[in-house]
Amino acid sequence: MIGLIGIPQNTKKNVEQEVYTIIGTYDGLDDGMYSFTYTNEFGDEDTIEFDAATTEVLESFDLDSTELLGDKFKVDYQENIGSDLDEDGGEMETIERTIVGLKLID
Repeated sequence: MIGLIGIPQNTKKNVEQEVYTIIGTYDGLDDGMYSFTYTNEFGDEDTIEFDAATTEVLESFDLDSTELLGDKFKVDYQENIGSDLDEDGGEMETIERTIVGLKLID
């Protein structure tokens, strides 16, 4: 999560959400988050975590098992930006990522 102050509560919009794509190696399920290692825009290895995956993705790939660990995927995802209260009662920005497409790369 990324923390910022002063983000409005109502951040929902009636527009189609943008889909982002990475090529990454599946690291597994960690604390309820699907984790992938990928090369970022600066050429450095980085990790990205996803809060959820669509039903279609989970029906095609058992991300809860260890069978797919180390496999390389094309990952399509969307981000839902909202706000929540931090421990001091202030508002902070939250980003929830959902996997909307997953393709195994040989």
